[in-house]
Amino acid sequence: MVARLHDLFFKAARAYRHSEFEKYMSEMSSLNPKIKYYLLEIGSGRWARCLHPRRRYNIQTSNIAESINSALKEAREQPILKLLDELRKTFQNWFLERSKLAAFTFYLVTTWAHKEMRDKLEKANCMEVEQLQTNTFNVKYNQKTFFVDLEKRTCTCRQFDLDEIPCSHAIAEIDKLYRNKYEYCSKWYDIMMYKNTYNGSLNPVGDKEDWNIPEDIKQEILLPPIYKPAAGRRKKQRYKSATETFKMSTKSGRCRRTGHNRKMCKFSPALHPYSKKHNTNEASTSCKA
Repeated sequence: MVARLHDLFFKAARAYRHSEFEKYMSEMSSLNPKIKYYLLEIGSGRWARCLHPRRRYNIQTSNIAESINSALKEAREQPILKLLDELRKTFQNWFLERSKLAAFTFYLVTTWAHKEMRDKLEKANCMEVEQLQTNTFNVKYNQKTFFVDLEKRTCTCRQFDLDEIPCSHAIAEIDKLYRNKYEYCSKWYDIMMYKNTYNGSLNPVGDKEDWNIPEDIKQEILLPPIYKPAAGRRKKQRYKSATETFKMSTKSGRCRRTGHNRKMCKFSPALHPYSKKHNTNEASTSCKA
């Protein structure tokens, strides 16, 4: 049941239409009514795409701090100046990688946006398109009907509205009119916007002898913050939520094999490499050879 609830939650979070969102929420409520009330109490606009007050552009991550902490796991053990320099190097490498990727991209939009529209093209070729006005169409697919307005850049499936990139229904009409699909994408998918985003650089502070420090700053005495460390070993890994799955590997202290513990072990105990019996077996094996 946990896996089913996990699947329904992410379907509800990624739903574009309110009807789909309500459908998945009712299914979760039938399995466990407390979960629905808990999610609604948090606020559906915080995690559901169709109820979010702003455009998310198909991005579900809301907390980038976990990704930064994972990238700086080793650097966090260094002094503060070394940590700041490692942070600068990490961001500079990310900027450089994306800048090179943008330089070798020859589409009018980013590689991700081009791939999204290319994947939708095969589905768009199987749709029945009925033109109502110059920029309004009625699209039929899989016994469902969708209304698309190219001038307002909207579709009743709401993918065109929320992602601001043509959905498969809009692509079917754009191809019928022999228009350019890239012109109907948001400016945030434009390749020039992508290049300008990573065009800057994070330069190092340089040699300490070349620093120009004002006198009033030199006279400041900076003391470390008052900090009382907690008892026990400091935790490096983040706390995982109840919905995340992770594997725990057990190892028997008797046979040294994985997959079970010492209490459930049914194998003979492993010989210590320095035991007399182990050395005797090795000597007999070498003599036979």
